[in-house]
Amino acid sequence: MIADGVKRVVIACEDPNPLVAGRGVAMLRAAGIEVETGILRERALRLNEAFIKYITTGRPFVTLKNASTLDGRSVREPATVAGYRMRNPGHTSIRFAIAIKRSW
Repeated sequence: MIADGVKRVVIACEDPNPLVAGRGVAMLRAAGIEVETGILRERALRLNEAFIKYITTGRPFVTLKNASTLDGRSVREPATVAGYRMRNPGHTSIRFAIAIKRSW
């Protein structure tokens, strides 16, 4: 960006990776580029939640998807408990999962 003559850079949130630690922002500013940070920060943090969890703690981001009846019992086939509107978000999260464990 420096070599290309970019005048302004907008960053949602800075990289929490200690190997980077804001050096890119410092380089851009040193080159005279206007840098604005924090635009849509909360959205960016949510979008990068798994990466941020891993890079700051060294632990994986874990999501539990469980289908249960109103009385709290687990079921063998989640489709018998959850209607389409409730299953769809679960299927979306599965697309981004690294590992899936099924209990039925």
